Amino acid sequence: MIYAPHVHQSIGALARPDETRVISIFSFSKSHAMPGLRTGYVVTRDAKLHDRIPKLLRCTINGVNSLAQWAALAAVTGSDRHIAEMRDVYHERRDIMVRALTGIHGVHAFTPQGAFYVWVALDSSVYERLEVADASALATLLAEQGLGCAPGDAFGTTCADALRFAFSCDTTMVREGTVLLREALS
Repeated sequence: MIYAPHVHQSIGALARPDETRVISIFSFSKSHAMPGLRTGYVVTRDAKLHDRIPKLLRCTINGVNSLAQWAALAAVTGSDRHIAEMRDVYHERRDIMVRALTGIHGVHAFTPQGAFYVWVALDSSVYERLEVADASALATLLAEQGLGCAPGDAFGTTCADALRFAFSCDTTMVREGTVLLREALS
């Protein structure tokens, strides 16, 4: 999910045709909205890896269920029209959420160039104003008000003063939720 004018450039596409040291790993989770199916694939020109990867997978995941396999097959062989449609809807939702978070003292929303969530850095003034100890406590406070988010420390200790808000739900929910979110953070 990359929003125009930005484009994704795969490292694998930059390699020479005879390069064997590049391994590309793909998932259907985000691109085809299939996160629960945990399905993906690996592309490499390395003959040794072609031999060893299936053995590794047999010992670690013991096969992907048939529903997920059929869904993945449909994703790679069928039309990709839905991807552009999904990207346009996410782009609209992203803009709704960023607009709602803009201008709130101590809240710094980063406009994503892709994906379906907004990363928000928080100043300590937000914690003081809302009488919470940190971003994790703020996430809990927001959840009690029906507003879901992930605290930044879930993504590492350097991200402790941040929240991540997903906009992968219905557009109406994003519109209504961002009004409540703006009120809660103001």
